[in-house]
Amino acid sequence: MKVKRRDFLRTSAIFGVGAFTFSPVLEVFSQVAGPMKTANGGQWLPTTCQGCTTWCPIEVYVQNGRAVKVRGNQHSKVNPGTCCPRGHLIPQQMYDPDRVKVLLRRTNPQKGKGIDPQFVPITWDEALDTSADKMMELRAANETHKFMVLRGRYSGAADILYSAVPKVFGSPNGISHSSICAEAEKSGACWTEAYWDYRDYDILNTKYLILWGVDPFRSKPTGTGYNCTLAANPQKCKSCGCWPVFTTSASKADKWLAVKPGEDGALASAMAHYSYKRNLEPRICRRF
Repeated sequence: MKVKRRDFLRTSAIFGVGAFTFSPVLEVFSQVAGPMKTANGGQWLPTTCQGCTTWCPIEVYVQNGRAVKVRGNQHSKVNPGTCCPRGHLIPQQMYDPDRVKVLLRRTNPQKGKGIDPQFVPITWDEALDTSADKMMELRAANETHKFMVLRGRYSGAADILYSAVPKVFGSPNGISHSSICAEAEKSGACWTEAYWDYRDYDILNTKYLILWGVDPFRSKPTGTGYNCTLAANPQKCKSCGCWPVFTTSASKADKWLAVKPGEDGALASAMAHYSYKRNLEPRICRRF
C-alpha cells in the first residue's frame, strides 16, 4: 500500500476534526432538548461548551443568525441552567476581531518584541506541503529528533496525530498541554490507586470535605457539577479549606485553615498523629 505524505497528513487532520465534532458524548449532551423559540424572533439552541473537558450542556441564544447569550441547559442534571464564566464568554471569543480564522504563515524571519511577523493567509494544501517538505528535510539529514508536535486541547485523533506520528517519524517530542495542566491529578491517582485518569467523588454522600491545596469550585473542570451536587447533599456536607490563600472554596467553606506556606506537611503529620492515637479508622471518599 502506497500512501502519499500529504494525503497522510490531510487524513490525520480531517480525522481529528471529525472525531471531535461528531463525538458521541457531545451529541448526547447537545440533544437534551430541541430549539426553543422566543417572542422576539430568537431561539435557544442546545449545544455543549468546549471551554474544558467537562463539556457542560449549554444553550446558546441566537438572534438574527448571531449568538448573543449563553446559559446552562435547563434540562441538564449536571448543571441545570448554570455554567461557569468560560461558557458565558463564548460569544466574545467567537466574534473577537483578532480571532485567527485561517491558516497563517510568518514571512518576516526577524523575531522580537514590537516586530511585525507579517503573517499572510495560506491554504491547507500549502500548509501540508510545507510541513511534509520540512519533515522530509529532517529525515534526509538524520535529524528526526528535531521534529516536535505541540498540542493544546486534545480530540479523538490524539493517539494517531499526537502520539503515533512523532513515534513513527522517529521523534520523542509529542508534547501535550496536559504536562502543565491536569497530569498532576492523574499522577496522584495512579501512584495511590493505580488509576490513571480524571476522577470524580461521591460528594452526594460526603459528610465532611477537606479541600487541601485545591480550589475545585474555581479551577476544576467539574466545578459546576460540584456546586450543584453539594447543594443537593442531604447531609448538609461540612467543608474545610486548607490553603494559605483565601480562595473561592475557602470563602464558602465552614472553616478555613490558613496554614502557613511550607507548613502543610506539619499539619498533615499532626492530623495523622491525632487519628493514630485515637484509633480512628481512615476512610477514603469513594469514586463513582
